[in-house]
Amino acid sequence: MKTGVEMKTEHKTFTPLEFNPLKARYVALMVSLLLSVTLIALKPMRAHAKLGVGVQVGSHTGLSAQLDINRRQALNASLSYHLTQGWLKLTLDHRLLTSGSRGGQLGFYWGVGALMSMGASVIKNSAWGGADIGARAPFGLELTLRSIPLQFFAEVAPSVLLLPNVALGFMGAFGARWRF
Repeated sequence: MKTGVEMKTEHKTFTPLEFNPLKARYVALMVSLLLSVTLIALKPMRAHAKLGVGVQVGSHTGLSAQLDINRRQALNASLSYHLTQGWLKLTLDHRLLTSGSRGGQLGFYWGVGALMSMGASVIKNSAWGGADIGARAPFGLELTLRSIPLQFFAEVAPSVLLLPNVALGFMGAFGARWRF
């Protein structure tokens, strides 16, 4: 029995992500840089050095790691991905800390660092290879809990892109790290 109504269904086929060797190379470079800096920083540290690994959310959302050099200094690295614009960002900072941030009190930090962005939107606008390189000046607040090895932080970082073109920017993030 025909009802006179034909039902057409559209079948959407799943297209797997295409392998892009340029993106794969940049991802591998960023991961190796993050691991290299962490391993180099771990070697000369004394027993009081502690590592914190966690996540951050904000203008750059992703992974965050902090290695205490001593009670007043730390190295910080983040690897993040921007979902809508399709770029990866690596930041690396040297930070100076106030004493309160390690004793269960709210502490302040500031520092200097470098950033590198690469990805789809950056490659389209870059004539020299698909990466932006710049400097940043992070400052923020952090709280390391006494009862459990958990650290919360919030930061802002004015930045300046230096290559391939000069541009000013502003970054911000908040997050948490588990301390080892």
